Amino acid sequence: MHNSSSSKSWRMQKKRYRLVGVRCLKCNTAYYPAKQICLKCKVSDHLKPIILNPLGKIISWSVLHAAPEGFEHTTPYAIALVRLDEGPTVFTQLTDCNLNELKIGLKVEAVFRKLMEPDADNIIRYGLKFRPAVW
Repeated sequence: MHNSSSSKSWRMQKKRYRLVGVRCLKCNTAYYPAKQICLKCKVSDHLKPIILNPLGKIISWSVLHAAPEGFEHTTPYAIALVRLDEGPTVFTQLTDCNLNELKIGLKVEAVFRKLMEPDADNIIRYGLKFRPAVW
């Protein structure tokens, strides 16, 4: 049985398909995912929601050949730490790339992709992955 309310709930969460973070107005530090308190200033009343620029660079990466449950059909695939141009570091899966051409410093951009196949509620999970920048 298809549960449309679960599916709609998943799709309507902006954090699933946009780089919505926060910026501290006191020290200008940006966070993704959003934090409830600035880890630098230790304040919570100076945080402003922002949509982060989807561009960044790979600072570390690895290729997985043995995947966790639910991702077996996608191996091998790459995961990476990406430092966004605005500062935060994101742990992410890479997509649309040649695994032999990955390197530290490679410019990448966030893209909207399928994360996993339908679950028991028939929900196809979508979200952000990163690919080599095309511009």
